[in-house]
Order: sequence, then structure tokens, then C-alpha cells
Amino acid sequence: MPLPETTKTITLEAVGSPEFSVTFKRSGAIPFGEINKYEQKLAALGEDASENERTKLFFEDRIVAWDIKTEEGFQHPIPSEDGDVVWRIPLLYVEYISAIISQDSMEDGREETLNLVLKRAIS
Repeated sequence: MPLPETTKTITLEAVGSPEFSVTFKRSGAIPFGEINKYEQKLAALGEDASENERTKLFFEDRIVAWDIKTEEGFQHPIPSEDGDVVWRIPLLYVEYISAIISQDSMEDGREETLNLVLKRAIS
């Protein structure tokens, strides 16, 4: 079985900005150690952390590149370089990017792989 693609690039055409793109890490290709570090950071936020704080951390962890500009035409830094950039881009973009990444993680075969691993463990 081939290794999963490590990243995926999308455009923001569906939300009216076809000139903008985002490249993110695909869930099935993230090394276990990186997932563990992300989960530790998430736990450190605490149970009282807002959905906004969780989204910011998610973007910092998953987005590896993007071409999203300000209204003046300046390039926004990626979230891992400036986590607060999440607060400066339109909410529509944040929600769309989050939905696409979440949808992709459900479609990347993780459930099939998990079922296969469990089946092997039981036999």
C-alpha cells in the first residue's frame, strides 16, 4: 500500500476567493510523534479553552503554506509563524479551511486503516 500524500492544497474558490490557496498536512500522513505533541498542546489549553483558541492551535499545527493576502495586497504569514493571523483573516475563510481539513481527515483512510489494525490485533 502506498504511503498517503503528506499535504494537500486547496483554493478558496468556494468562498469567493479563487486567487487564494492553502496547503495543509493530511491527517493520515502526520507522524505519530507530531500528533502526540499537538494533543499535548491541546491539553495544555485546558478544558475551558474557547473554540477559537482550539482553532488557532489547529491552524498552527496543520497549515504549512498559504497564499492569503490582506486587502492592501500584503501576504499574511502562516499561522505557525504568527498564530494571531487567524484573527486577521475573514471568519468565512477560517470556517471553510477548518471544514475542508476536517473533512479530508475523515476521507484519508484512517477509519479503514484502524479497522485493519484492529482486525489484525484480534486474530
